[in-house]
Amino acid sequence: MMALSNENKVKKDIENKKNWAETRKMGRTKFILIYGVLFWGLLMALVFFFLGLKDSSQPWYSQLLISIIVFCPGGFLFGHFTWKSAEKKYHSGSDKN
Repeated sequence: MMALSNENKVKKDIENKKNWAETRKMGRTKFILIYGVLFWGLLMALVFFFLGLKDSSQPWYSQLLISIIVFCPGGFLFGHFTWKSAEKKYHSGSDKN
């Protein structure tokens, strides 16, 4: 794996900050619900649902409901910590105004 030069790191940081500036306009709650609960939570629930479907004596809808109940709150936490991390990176750095 090739390391980025200092110039490329600065360009990448600037690009990341521009991208985050756009994303953060949606607000924290909407970000958490979309990227955390919907994307991460439901995606993980479906993955684990399909992985566990073949060796279960429970009805499929019961397994799906359990997966959603477990992973959507996890998705909320994932979204929350992703937001906090991105905000910390956004507000730190040498090009802070």
